[in-house]
Amino acid sequence: QKNQGSTVALFFTGQVAGALGFVLVNYAISLASVSLVNAMQGAQYAFLLIMIILIAKKFPKVMSEKLTGAVLVQKIFAIILISIGIGLIAF
Repeated sequence: QKNQGSTVALFFTGQVAGALGFVLVNYAISLASVSLVNAMQGAQYAFLLIMIILIAKKFPKVMSEKLTGAVLVQKIFAIILISIGIGLIAF
């Protein structure tokens, strides 16, 4: 039963984070142009990669992500391509 409680808490934490993200994106759109906000959303993949690296290093049993040099280069290259594509679409 303890696992079920932590699963529910994790689920609601994810839902709150998603709702907060939605509100913040809409707030950003109210401050700047939609194309600029969408272009900046390409940066989310870089932040995600940083978070994954930190979590995988600190909690290797929770997340077993391969973090070899070749894999990191491939992921960084993919982030660059995604960011360029979003930038081309936005501008």
